Amino acid sequence: MDIGSLTGAPALSALLTTWATALGGVPAIFWQLDVRKNELTFLGGGSRGALDEQTALILKNPAHARAAVLAEDQDRFFDCVDRIRGVHPAATIVRVRDGDGLIRWIAVAAMPDPSTAMRCVGLLAECSGLVDLVLGATADADLDEKIALFDNPVLLVSVRTRHTVLANPAARALFGERLEGPAALAFDDLLLSSAGVTAAEVFEALVFHGQWSGALTVQDGRGEPHLCAARVRPLSHRSQNMLWVSLMPETAGGDDRSGEGIFAEDEASPAAVEAFAAADSIPALLRAFLDHQPATLPADAVMRSRIFITENRVVVTGVAPSLAMPAAETFPYEGSIAENIVRFGLDHLIVEDTSRSIKPIDWVLFIPKGIRSYFAVPFFEGGVLKNVFIVCSTEIGRFTERNVRAYAPLLSAVEAAFNRLEEPRGGA
Repeated sequence: MDIGSLTGAPALSALLTTWATALGGVPAIFWQLDVRKNELTFLGGGSRGALDEQTALILKNPAHARAAVLAEDQDRFFDCVDRIRGVHPAATIVRVRDGDGLIRWIAVAAMPDPSTAMRCVGLLAECSGLVDLVLGATADADLDEKIALFDNPVLLVSVRTRHTVLANPAARALFGERLEGPAALAFDDLLLSSAGVTAAEVFEALVFHGQWSGALTVQDGRGEPHLCAARVRPLSHRSQNMLWVSLMPETAGGDDRSGEGIFAEDEASPAAVEAFAAADSIPALLRAFLDHQPATLPADAVMRSRIFITENRVVVTGVAPSLAMPAAETFPYEGSIAENIVRFGLDHLIVEDTSRSIKPIDWVLFIPKGIRSYFAVPFFEGGVLKNVFIVCSTEIGRFTERNVRAYAPLLSAVEAAFNRLEEPRGGA
């Protein structure tokens, strides 16, 4: 772990000093959490190494953490997360199943930043090697037993020789005799039939990003080509450096949530106010907003969240020209935008990148819908939060403190329409 290039907050320096001796050269990611924004940002200077993106998500997405962190360690992990969100010093080590299905020991550590209120810094470190050393894990199950658990072809390749040293049954079925003898399948052989993919490119990605992913056309034992989605990651086992090569049938299509919509070019005008007043339902009002939004800041979607704090729920309705939006869907108040607004007394909230968020609502609603950034405005009644109006974009960083002023002329008319269209308590 190279800590020389990380400077800044006193808490970060203290954290690095505290952990540098213990962690030595293990892969680690440093992060910073702004509790007011519920925004967690990964910082430069650490080495991802064996830490893949799915492992790092345990700090952001509670649902992913419940799936990835071993059940026996979850109470300890979520207690640690609660302390972090409360801006208290915290540390724990848990076992996490990574994107390849391997169990890794992950250390989580954090401390508050004394120079900035409501912010803390921390690290996520892959400590499997240290744990193996402490526990004397040389008696651990052989890797060939582990890779046999995977249904897709998996190869382990020696970094020194670049030849395959282990293959699971699916890989042996695919490559057959190509895995046998002194001329056994080499790593470079996997790249020969894939135009534009070089060993240099793969190793550069491994050095700087800890993994490489892409499409490979591999030849089976009979010389027939197979298009595969491939993933390559470094793996150290008993002082031997290897590459974990996972091959999967290439999936077609994908979920395209680019979300380009067709928007009117009208500036804010009396016509917008008239359209809001004529709307006879919340979806109609949201559609009217999209039709009359500022041409200088077009949104890809807009939502209304009806807030029921005492019942611990919010009801969300959304409209978008080309995205699947919620229709009166209910979510917990806890972990919502509304909770953040109430907790910190905010008059608005801008989320620049939902993938950096630790709010559960972003991971169960916004990210699955393709929303990458949003601007939220609360509307109160008698001092109690009643509605949150959310303008959304499929682009990161669409909204800033300056440009959201373009919506200001419309907000009072939107609030009046929300109050006029008040539904029965169960609806949205």
